[in-house]
Amino acid sequence: MYTSEVGVRELNPNLEASITMDFTFSQGEITKDIEIVEQPNSGFAFDRVECRSAGAPLPNNRVSKLPSHEPGVALTIRPNEAISCTFVGVPA
Repeated sequence: MYTSEVGVRELNPNLEASITMDFTFSQGEITKDIEIVEQPNSGFAFDRVECRSAGAPLPNNRVSKLPSHEPGVALTIRPNEAISCTFVGVPA
């Protein structure tokens, strides 16, 4: 389960390979700072997140660990930009 300002999205690994979160930007807004929190599946612990845009890793100034130390990621996103994040878990 993944939580952000746009709500909660649940990934059923038996039916889906990904989830989509669409964020709204105000007129003239060129970046938005967001957080995505993961609730790891039973038997797994959060390890890390790897995020890419247009096939390239996001630079460190746009992706970081959550300040709350919860499992997840803090991102700076831009309008009309597709970002793919892989949440990596390890057996607990």
